[in-house]
Amino acid sequence: MKSSARIPNNKIPTCQGSSELNSDSSKCGLKREQGPHINMGIIEEHAAAAETDFIIYTGRFCPFCTAVMRLLANKGITFSEFNMDEIDGLRQQIVSETRHRTVPVVIDVRAEQPIFIGGFDETQVYLR
Repeated sequence: MKSSARIPNNKIPTCQGSSELNSDSSKCGLKREQGPHINMGIIEEHAAAAETDFIIYTGRFCPFCTAVMRLLANKGITFSEFNMDEIDGLRQQIVSETRHRTVPVVIDVRAEQPIFIGGFDETQVYLR
């Protein structure tokens, strides 16, 4: 069972998305169970490249990041991790696309379109 995957920095696609928002859906297609539809440039690109169930954007020394990765692994859910402290400009792109300023940022990529879940607490509720 594959519990995680890391995509090398030189293999990460660059964001090509627009920052315009649409009230019915985002140009890039991210859905969120609650909250506004938002632009999903880099996240949608990461989702397309991922061969896992979830994407997690993390930071260094983050106990909630470790906890969410452990939660997913214990449930047999695969994930790709992107550390925002190791990839220049990624944090700004993720905040711009999700409006979520803390880590982890968890995305479910099992459906046709990525679903922004939130952080650790929201992921626990989402997976119940």
